[in-house]
Amino acid sequence: MTKHTEVTHLGICVVVFSANPEAIMVNVSRLLEVLGSISSKLYLLINKIPESYNNIKNVNVVDIKGAMPYPLKGSIRSWMSILIWIFKNISVQARMSLALLKISRDVQIVIFSAGRPFILPLMLLAKTLRKKVILPAGGSTWRGYKATHPRASISLRLIKVLEQACYSISDNIAVESKSAVSFLELERFKDKISIYGALTYIDTNLFKTKTDLKDREDIIGFIGNLVSAKGVMKFVEAMPLIIAEHSNAEFVIIGDGPLSSEIRNKLENNNIQRKVKLTGLVPLNKIPDYLNDLRLLILPSDSEGLPGVILEAMACGTPVLATPVGAIPDTIKDGETGFILENNSPECIARNIMRALKHPGLTKITKKARGLIEQNYTYETVVDNYRQILFQLVEKVHDE
Repeated sequence: MTKHTEVTHLGICVVVFSANPEAIMVNVSRLLEVLGSISSKLYLLINKIPESYNNIKNVNVVDIKGAMPYPLKGSIRSWMSILIWIFKNISVQARMSLALLKISRDVQIVIFSAGRPFILPLMLLAKTLRKKVILPAGGSTWRGYKATHPRASISLRLIKVLEQACYSISDNIAVESKSAVSFLELERFKDKISIYGALTYIDTNLFKTKTDLKDREDIIGFIGNLVSAKGVMKFVEAMPLIIAEHSNAEFVIIGDGPLSSEIRNKLENNNIQRKVKLTGLVPLNKIPDYLNDLRLLILPSDSEGLPGVILEAMACGTPVLATPVGAIPDTIKDGETGFILENNSPECIARNIMRALKHPGLTKITKKARGLIEQNYTYETVVDNYRQILFQLVEKVHDE
């Protein structure tokens, strides 16, 4: 039996456990499209499918319709709210576990694309069922939580232990680059790490330059989930500093999340709400238009893998300014393919936004960034990356 035949007769289940599946569904959908060309049986097991999800051919969707609240959402952080969240978490995972049991005969590999470290019980079940487990190593939940709750020592220890446990029991840890390995402190798991190069592809027919950079207004944008780990509040706090130096600057924030109300209040308190457009969630086919309106995209996150929105911006000829976390430093080279923040303090953000806007070689930077996307992040490239890793796991499945 050839390796190609082995892979095409492989059943794969992609598990999504998230409080906001809508925010990650674009990347999940692209992953499903990639895996659909490699496997013969493909499942999506999800706690709640977003309304915007478009059915993908040959993907069997198992939706348990279990919405998850954001942990400790809003100002209520009592022990009662924590216990309610834990109970909800366990309840949803129990139903997902039953669903995984029902399809287990058709599945050899389970990919946990979201939910780490809270997805640990489901991962343990997959291992008990003798499935090969792939864990894409995106951002670190522990690092994101630490940035907003630096004094929550007990919670921080627990989250880090759970996160490390997820890595420990996985059969394969998927990372985009060597930078991600060191940032996430995964060196101890080097024997199970595979550097995929790209975990998602970019549709360069959809994401392309429609408006030349020289014809765009000075609009600085953020696109992503409105949570603390994304650094969006630091961006909002930097806005008055930017306006003080550059009165023509305008801003747009695209996305939704638990910080929406706080962002609106902050803008009103600083009397700059007229300078900032808050769009809420935007359909995927509209994102290229927004990116083509931007003079600069900023992502001042505390933790990331390699965000798809960065690659989408690069494909659209939009300069990117981001923190050097996860795999970002291997893609964004300061002054070459984008710009890097020293840190995500409001002062640093404001200073670097002005630096980027005034850079004399912006057009050259955007052209080089687009070339990088065309070379490394096409559908064909990502399929080849996954196929190589799946070859190895398939051989292990047959050996056992």
